[in-house]
Amino acid sequence: AMIVDPGTGAYYANSGLRTWLASRRAHNGPCVEDEEWPRRLGPFLWSENHPKPALKADGAGAMWADFTTPQCSVRRQIRLISDTAIDVEDSISDTRRAFTVVWQFAPETICERLSPRRFRVLRHGKTLELGIGEEWDRVELVVTAHSTRLADFEGTVSPSFRVTRWAPFLRLVTPRGSSGPCVFRTTFLGSSD
Repeated sequence: AMIVDPGTGAYYANSGLRTWLASRRAHNGPCVEDEEWPRRLGPFLWSENHPKPALKADGAGAMWADFTTPQCSVRRQIRLISDTAIDVEDSISDTRRAFTVVWQFAPETICERLSPRRFRVLRHGKTLELGIGEEWDRVELVVTAHSTRLADFEGTVSPSFRVTRWAPFLRLVTPRGSSGPCVFRTTFLGSSD
């Protein structure tokens, strides 16, 4: 695994860590700025249920799902470009609202910046390259837990129950209050070996 789900941690030992691991910001999907909905009220309790996202496919190699919040709707579309390439498009219904996507890498991953919008990720002898579209406002590769810009638990993952580790991640941020592009792309190129 190169890009991972943050995991569970523990249910009661550290409520701050558990809240982080369950948050939308810790997951590899669009997170609308200033909106954590539904709110987490406890380890197994949410303020309300969100509508179930519906997965759709066009039969030509693309799949997408829409997630609706009280403020807007976000969409993630994944398209198979070739046997080793995938294009991910994230969009939002209200382009005045900013959103962030964090690609959380697994522990023991080595990340290299090849150019301002191109990255190489290495783990256990396998290679993955990421190409980031020009429409993203900020592209931030975080490779150390000692960055002064990190929130308390950013980069923390739980590979197994009651185990936590820090791992590098890539944070992509859309422009704030823009009437600009509404589709934001990330391309994944896998190694053929």
